[in-house]
Amino acid sequence: MEDPLTSSSNLAFSLGMGARKTALELALRNGEKTVANTTVSNDPDGHEQLLRWLQEQGAGSEKTGVCMEASGDFEKAIARRLYEKDYRVGARVQGESKDTRRVSFSARRLLLPMRP
Repeated sequence: MEDPLTSSSNLAFSLGMGARKTALELALRNGEKTVANTTVSNDPDGHEQLLRWLQEQGAGSEKTGVCMEASGDFEKAIARRLYEKDYRVGARVQGESKDTRRVSFSARRLLLPMRP
């Protein structure tokens, strides 16, 4: 089993995502620096656009962890799509305290099971 995704994981990129009903707001970071950001629609076409955008940025699944705000279930479809492409996906539950945020970002609130 893979190690849980944490904010200190040894990956080149982290993708922060705000999932809304009609849009995904994205920020790609390399360490402390935001290297790219964009917005795509939260539908199958937008999900494919996001995957192409990640590849164009050099942020393939082996180099990139994804963290999204879990709210309203708007994140579930894109979480599944990213997981199908071998991205490591975690979520932060809206309204959590700073003390529990790190735990939710790792194993406690993974949207999908880790691959064996």
